[in-house]
Amino acid sequence: MAWIGWRKWQKFERRLLSLAGRLRDLTLSANCIFAHEVWHEIRIDVEPQSEPDLVASITELRSSVAMQSFDAIWSSHTLEHLYAHEAPTALAEFGPALKPDSFALVTSPDM
Repeated sequence: MAWIGWRKWQKFERRLLSLAGRLRDLTLSANCIFAHEVWHEIRIDVEPQSEPDLVASITELRSSVAMQSFDAIWSSHTLEHLYAHEAPTALAEFGPALKPDSFALVTSPDM
């Protein structure tokens, strides 16, 4: 829980759709951007063995998550695991899942 200035009695929480594994297992920079006190992480993965919150493909987000329901999408080193023709489809799925005035943070190795 985080408190913001004069609204200190109101809980401020944002929804994060994570396509990159658990935040708590990641680097300090990712944890600084998506502080646990502010962001509620929803993890999605196509592999049930990774124990995500939602088993689904990032190429079919529209059928898996409510539209305009996330404040951010974080995709770190996931696009390179798709076939080349699937990457544009996955990126096109990000927009409808995001609320207005939200963002996607995408990192990938040089490809």
